Amino acid sequence: MVFALGVLVVFFSQTAIIFYISFYPLDRSFTDTSLAFYIAAIFNAGSVLGRILPNTLSDRIGVFNTISPLTVLLGVTMLCLLDVRNLAGIVVEAVVTGFFSGVVIALPPVCFHVLTENKSMIGTCMGQGFTISGLGLLSGGPSAGGILGTAEPLNWTGLWVIGGVMACGARLIHGCVRIMRSGTALNIKV
Repeated sequence: MVFALGVLVVFFSQTAIIFYISFYPLDRSFTDTSLAFYIAAIFNAGSVLGRILPNTLSDRIGVFNTISPLTVLLGVTMLCLLDVRNLAGIVVEAVVTGFFSGVVIALPPVCFHVLTENKSMIGTCMGQGFTISGLGLLSGGPSAGGILGTAEPLNWTGLWVIGGVMACGARLIHGCVRIMRSGTALNIKV
């Protein structure tokens, strides 16, 4: 259940980027409405690669050895949104952040599988884990909107900082689960 808490935190963080990646460049006048609409599609294209390539890596080095560092990279790329100043920057940021966002969508089911000792209970463990984790998705969007605010200028700094810091915090939780599972040795496939 500790891992489910980590996924809840990263899902909470992730909804900020999913909800506001296309509105951010429009509000900051990096692009017009027609291209802002496509920023979400660009983000999703990066997410497709993030759902496929890290799974291949996790087969070699272990799922927790993959999800932990890539979750912190999601947080770092969200913090990098603070310095985006033009259209090229937001497009690159959408692809890169989409990639790392895809990782935190694709790897949790594999982690739940690895953490389940009685393999006949995998469905139950995944169901319970995603019930807890889903609360992050449920509450992340409205909370991100509350942080952003309604008065001009919108609080983009607060939104990206809370999202990035929460993703980095989720990495700490994932790291704790990895240590609880296999200890502190670095050369173990976990």
